Amino acid sequence: MSTSSSHPSGPARSAPDKGRRPDEAVQQALSGFLAVPQRLMQINIEAANHAVAFMTRRMKANAALWSSMGHFSDVSGAAEAQRTFLETVTKDYVAEMTELTDLARKNLASVSDAAAGAPLPGFAAGRSS
Repeated sequence: MSTSSSHPSGPARSAPDKGRRPDEAVQQALSGFLAVPQRLMQINIEAANHAVAFMTRRMKANAALWSSMGHFSDVSGAAEAQRTFLETVTKDYVAEMTELTDLARKNLASVSDAAAGAPLPGFAAGRSS
């Protein structure tokens, strides 16, 4: 009886090691699990910033068109300004769709990496690939 209670080198010594390993595994699993929602939130913020920047440029272009319309004394000048504006609008929207497609492709890859457990910059710090 006295040997089992006074001799702690048995199971009592190995228990902290076993207890620490599951904690590390849980932390790694959580960091991998949380990387996907964190990346999705970051993507939503990036997309919102991109959309707001585009809308800002478009509103400035709209304001510039309407400002210029008051300076024309004939219909042909106003028609030419509108034609130029419409060409610019078309080019701007095509460029924006191309940028959004590229952004979506890049973000899909980053979410796939996060889901696969690959570390992302700023997330899952301390993990190595």
